[in-house]
Amino acid sequence: MHADDVVIFLQPDKQDLILTRGILEIFARASGLKTNEAKCMISPIQCDLEVMVMLLKYSPGKLDPFPIHYLKIPLGLRRLSKGALQTLIDKVTSRLTAWKAGLLNRAGRTVLIKCTLSAISTHTALVVSLSPWALKCIDSIRRGFLWRGAQSAKGGHCLLAWPRVCHPPELGGLGITDLQRFGDALRMRWLWLRRTEDTYPCQLLPDEQDPVVIAMFQASTYFELGNA
Repeated sequence: MHADDVVIFLQPDKQDLILTRGILEIFARASGLKTNEAKCMISPIQCDLEVMVMLLKYSPGKLDPFPIHYLKIPLGLRRLSKGALQTLIDKVTSRLTAWKAGLLNRAGRTVLIKCTLSAISTHTALVVSLSPWALKCIDSIRRGFLWRGAQSAKGGHCLLAWPRVCHPPELGGLGITDLQRFGDALRMRWLWLRRTEDTYPCQLLPDEQDPVVIAMFQASTYFELGNA
């Protein structure tokens, strides 16, 4: 649940569907907040035709097969395609048109990269692992804005290798976020919630865990066993 957006995970069982719809109707009578069936979407996961017919019969809404967008985050059953992630790339690119890069020195452009361009992907990277293609596109935009104040820059314009730019200042870099490592660190949150929150709603949902994220989590946490 997020604000007025709700996601409900259900087994495609007739009784569960009827009970869920009844609960929504009781909530509407009690609160006055009715379910807008025109905005409800049904996204089946590995369901056959018979099950989908039942879903449409007992659930409000219309079919919206994966990949889908929830809170502007692309979600899919398989690795996201370039088309699904293009919206994120376009969002980063659109910020450049509103800035007067020619009036900014390199220090000013560095601040904008840290505060804005590097932060746009945070919401998405918290949920899904961005593909190497998407990371390369965003890094190309950030690199071009840093060195030229433009959308792209050639090798001759760059005064420092990009991995070095992403090092912290005490190690000779500019402290710009390494999006790959940043995303890995963000997704460690789900492992922590699984470990610490017994009532976490998504405990029983299967997920594809990244070996790098698991290794980072194991290296940065420890557990003590003893009498309470």
